[in-house]
Amino acid sequence: MDREIKEFKTPGGNKIIFNSYITGREKREITNVFLDKVEMSVSGNTPNISGINGGITNLAENKTIEIMVKSIDGNDKDILNKILDLPAIDFDSIISELNDLTSGKKKEKSN
Repeated sequence: MDREIKEFKTPGGNKIIFNSYITGREKREITNVFLDKVEMSVSGNTPNISGINGGITNLAENKTIEIMVKSIDGNDKDILNKILDLPAIDFDSIISELNDLTSGKKKEKSN
């Protein structure tokens, strides 16, 4: 089944095409980025988180881009690197849009 797609324009005018929703399987893939990098132990009945990699958020954002974005400016090749190379204002707007989508926040209208 093909999923509906949405279009978003960054402040710099880049056209981003992305999936209109995230599936449960995809959400788990993103969550696993965090879970795979957390060091936990249990002392008695108390869980203890002993280490989290500082770059974990970046890895999760990368995974979200890889899963959700279908094309940038009509090109579907090397999407992650193209988005990472955009000006920060454009990158931040894409991440904000994807975070709203993956967190379940409803958007009235995409730009």
